[in-house]
Amino acid sequence: MTTPDGFTLTMLEETAKVLPASAWDKLATTACTTFEQALAPLTTTTSGIGRWITARFDRFVEMEKFNAAEALKRAKEKIEASGKPMNPNLNAKVIMLALEGAAMEAHQELREAWAGLLASEFTTGGVHPMIPGILAQMTVADANRLSEITSTGGIPMSAIAYSRSLAPEDIAADQDKLAELFRSKETLSEAALTTLGLIRKGSYGLQRTPLGVAFIEAVSGPAVELEPPGK
Repeated sequence: MTTPDGFTLTMLEETAKVLPASAWDKLATTACTTFEQALAPLTTTTSGIGRWITARFDRFVEMEKFNAAEALKRAKEKIEASGKPMNPNLNAKVIMLALEGAAMEAHQELREAWAGLLASEFTTGGVHPMIPGILAQMTVADANRLSEITSTGGIPMSAIAYSRSLAPEDIAADQDKLAELFRSKETLSEAALTTLGLIRKGSYGLQRTPLGVAFIEAVSGPAVELEPPGK
């Protein structure tokens, strides 16, 4: 992660070992400023929640503040890009859980998912309170596998690669090999995603469950609304 002042997490960890407390406090103040600037326009109609979020942010340690500030900043950018109006009926539970999850997340890919979740609740709303808890249990490998299942319709990548290597007239003649690839051994990430209720086995590979579809929609953030041609 790059912080608002241009630092990466590794740089910050090394810096924390050598900087005096006053300098470290200054870096933490930068994160607080970024957080406040991102939060203010998101809670103009819900000041009570804004104060609640700020109070929780103030209890984070320095590194958590950097993570939370960056996630909220990215959420604000996603909202602005989508052009969607703010949700006046925020679910405070979802917002707080997402902010805490982002604060404790070490991986950039998953922090981006937390930012998407925040952006979704701040705009379209309706994020199920289960979803932050599910995201908190996922690894980067889990997220990547779920993305693959979403993009391929659940067909194993090995089956896709093999079928592409065959001439069209040979595919029907090689059904046994394809069937074997469809029955490929379950990976740890697939087992985790199944346990979390995001995927299930279907007739032609793995499929997302209704919860899996809702999860992807939530962590992706609000869709960007394209202007009609000619505008």
